[in-house]
Order: sequence, then C-alpha cells, then structure tokens
Amino acid sequence: MSVPDGDVPTRPSGAEGPVPRRAKSAGRGSRVQLDGIALMFSTAATAASSLLFWVVAARSYSTASVGLSSAEINAFTMLAAFAQLNLLATFLRFLAGSGNRAVRFLATGYGAIVVVALLFGGGYLALGFSSGFLAGAPAWEYAVFLLAIPVFAVFVVQDGVLTAFAKAPWVPVENLSVAVMRLALLGLLIPVLTSGENQSRPGIIAAWAIPTLLAVAVVNTAVFRRLAPAHVRRTPHASSLPPRRELLSYIAGQYLSNSMSNVITYVPPLLVLHLLGPEAAAYVNVPWLIVVSTQTLLWNIGMSFVAEVTRSPERLRVHIRSTLRLGGLVALGWTVALLAGAPLLLGLQGTDFAAEGTGLLRLLALSFPCTAVVIMYQLIASLERRIWRLVVVNAIGATALLSGVEWLAAGRGIIAVGWVYLIVQAGLALALLPAVVVRLRRGDIRLPEYTQIPANVPAETELLANSAEVTAPSAGPAERPRAR
Repeated sequence: MSVPDGDVPTRPSGAEGPVPRRAKSAGRGSRVQLDGIALMFSTAATAASSLLFWVVAARSYSTASVGLSSAEINAFTMLAAFAQLNLLATFLRFLAGSGNRAVRFLATGYGAIVVVALLFGGGYLALGFSSGFLAGAPAWEYAVFLLAIPVFAVFVVQDGVLTAFAKAPWVPVENLSVAVMRLALLGLLIPVLTSGENQSRPGIIAAWAIPTLLAVAVVNTAVFRRLAPAHVRRTPHASSLPPRRELLSYIAGQYLSNSMSNVITYVPPLLVLHLLGPEAAAYVNVPWLIVVSTQTLLWNIGMSFVAEVTRSPERLRVHIRSTLRLGGLVALGWTVALLAGAPLLLGLQGTDFAAEGTGLLRLLALSFPCTAVVIMYQLIASLERRIWRLVVVNAIGATALLSGVEWLAAGRGIIAVGWVYLIVQAGLALALLPAVVVRLRRGDIRLPEYTQIPANVPAETELLANSAEVTAPSAGPAERPRAR
C-alpha cells in the first residue's frame, strides 16, 4: 500500500460484514518501538542467561560433554525450527485479521506443528543423524529427544501469537522465567551429575528443556482460554484470512523460505561437529549463539513491524521510521560492541575459548548490518505476500554457506565459518539493498487484503467513512501502474 492521502476506508478482501472500525491513532507514536523493545529485551536477557548457562556448564563439565550437549540441543532446536512450518510468520501476518476464525486457525496450525515435528524427529533418528551425540544412549534419551521437538516448535511460534494479539510485553516475562528456571535447574543438577560424562550430558539437556515445556503449557493455556476467545468476541464477523488455496500457497512459500533460512542458522555448528570434532563445536557454540540471538533481536523488531502494519496500515511511514531507527541502532551498535568486547565475552568461558573463538566472533559481528538488510527485504515480501522470491534468496544463501564451510573448515579451522558467513551475508545484502531502499523511501508497501470500497457501499459504511473515529488506509495512488 502507499501512504494515504486521506481517510478513505477499506475493507479486507473477502471479509464479512461492515468495514471494521480502527482505534484512534492520530498523533500516537508507532507501537513498533514499544513492542520491539519489549521483544528485544526478552531476547537480550535470554541470550545473556543462555551465555551464563553455557559458562556454568563449561566450568562444571568436560569440554567434550558440553560439546555433545550443545550439539543435541542445536539438533532438536533446528528440527523444531523446521517443524513449526514458519507459522510464526503466518500467525503474525494473518491472526490479527482472522476474526471469528481465530481459535480454529490457531488450533489447526498447532496440530500441524505437532504432527510434522514428530515425523521429522522420527526420520532424523531413523536415518542415524543423531549418532554423533546419542550413540550408545538408552531408549529413554531418544524419546526425550523426539518429544522435545514439538515442544520447542510451539515455543518458537507462541511469541508470534502473543505479538499478533498485541501482548508483546508478555514475551519478556515468559522468556526470562524460562531462563531463570534453566539456570536454577542446572545448578541443582551439577552436584548430582558431575561424576561422569555419560551422566552429565542428560542433565544439561534436562535443565534446558524442562522449563521450555512448562512455558509452552502456561502460555498456550492463556492463549486458548483467554486471548483467542476475546479476539473472537471483539471481531465476531470480520475475517480477512485469504482463501484456503492462497493461504496454503503462502504457508508453503514461507515454509520453504524459512527452511533455507534455518539451514543458514542451525546447520553450521553441526557441520563443525562432523568435520572438526566436539571440542571445535564447543568453541563455535557461543559465537554462533550470539549470531542467532542477534538475528532474533532484528526479527523482534520485524515482528512488531509486521503486526503494526497489519493492524494500522494507514500509518506505514511512522512504522517504517520507527523500525529503521531501532534496527539500525541494534545492528550497528551490537557490531561495534562485539568487535571491541569479543575477547572479554568469550573469556568468561575460559582462556582457551577466548583464544579459539575471538576471531570467529568478530567476523560474525561484521555481518549484522548485512543481516538487517536481508531481514527488511523479507518483511516487505511477507507483507505483500510475495514469498516465493524469498525461497530463491535463502536457497542461494544456504547453498553458498554450507558449500563454503565444508570446503574450507577442514583445512582452516573454525575461522573459516566466520569468513564464509560474512561473505554470504554481504553478497545477499548488496543484491537486495537497492530494492529495499526504493520501497522504504517511497513508503510503497501494499497489503493485498485491502481494497477500495465500491461506490455502492451500504449507508452504514458511509456513516463510518464520515466518522472522525475511523482511520483506514487510502489506496492513494493505487491506480498508478507499479512495476512488479
């Protein structure tokens, strides 16, 4: 959509009933910064507590035990990221407009996640991919690994659900509670599980997974008993969900794009374990955790941006300015901080971790501004439902990264991971930057579900159009042909 020139009301495409009323927003700043800061605080605090978790683990258990535990956690986290079908983005994009279909929309999505997660986990185990960290383990450890996948998949999605329901401030409370419980449980298990590596690894896994299970139970009880029914009561008739075929196409495109993105995010540490062994995997773990956390920080801002543009598209320019200010501060500020503080940060684990990982962390930090450009391109495409372009972009990135790491890591060590990741992200950013700059400068992001009301609108809609309380997106220069 283009920035409005007036107060022409719109109706979501395919929605039932009269044009939905929007809350007063004139003179009010965008919620992008408020919700984005809440989500970023949650991510930053969680990342800090995760770093502390691995520092305590590294000082309490052997390096090999930490490497095996981190590899298992990375494995079921990666599978969960694939199994969630990127419904986080789908719920974020469409849940606010789902109206009386909200509960069914959520329940169907959650059911699909659980089924796919169990299938993926079973396939992963059957193909022997877990042999690097579960070799010789008892059957119950395989069961724990399998059941952890749907739990972590729902855990990924529920933050997007809360944000779509305008409850982003709940997210820090949830994630900080999980982080505190992980540290507490790890501390309780250390005295019991330090007698040998075969015992310590399951203890680390338990300390990481049990708090996540509790958070999933508590949050989704609130979602299905309170938030979703309240949303239906507020919007009993309006629903702007696209037709089923279009929605499935959107989900499929998002899933494939997200799958490629998850390969970029989660596979390199497992590849390091395979190529260089558990000690190298331990040295890569924290730098890579920082990469994933920084991506999450930027996506936090992006989640808020998508939710706000979907809820109040008439204020697009305000949302863009808020997003660029906050995203630029995070990407550039965090890069400078890590370039200067990498040795000190990694030194918390020990001098060998600092010596092995400082160069890697600095190279990864240089990629953050490039990652911000790639994410902004993905946000624009998501809002406009042009998802299949992202499949191509992320497929190129994933192929280049994995090929480069496998080619260089065996001869050059873990520093090769940093160089390859930086080069891939910089290449993607340079290719996508012109399109991103043009769209943001023009304020030209169009939501397909919003269309002009026809001339023969009902009388009640005319009254809404003349009401000072209604602000809705104008088509503006929508009739002007636009290059695609």
